[in-house]
Amino acid sequence: MVGLAVIGIGLVTAQAGGLACAVDAALQEKEGGAIEWASHKFQMGPVEMTDKDKRTHVLTGALRHMNGKQDETLNYRITKTKGAVTSIEVQIDKGMWLPISPQVTTALGDYCKTSNVEEKKQGTIHQALYKVGEDSKKSWTKTAELIIAFIAIRHC
Repeated sequence: MVGLAVIGIGLVTAQAGGLACAVDAALQEKEGGAIEWASHKFQMGPVEMTDKDKRTHVLTGALRHMNGKQDETLNYRITKTKGAVTSIEVQIDKGMWLPISPQVTTALGDYCKTSNVEEKKQGTIHQALYKVGEDSKKSWTKTAELIIAFIAIRHC
């Protein structure tokens, strides 16, 4: 795989390295980072861990879609139990909380069952996520769902 290009003010573009690599780079930033994918630009805020107990924790954060007109904010909640992703909900511009699309949930596969996914299956799941996101050029929300799915599987 070819690495990432970091341009100018820290905008991470996901080309040959893929969106997963761009999300990893943004997660390394203390205050989040900028991500560009499928002609959509996002500012990712820091991921926070809330509602933590012995078995379950919730990751929360926000993605700001920067479209050059009116920026839109997508908040997310990722619930993990024993490391497995049990639910992902999103909220656009303080609207109603809704689950991510069933296609993305299905593509997450074994990550919804366990935190210990075999390396071979990890590659298959990443391919499934990218396949679901093939139409993301048309929809910034599809791109945002992919980013959030990668946050769910990459963040502790």
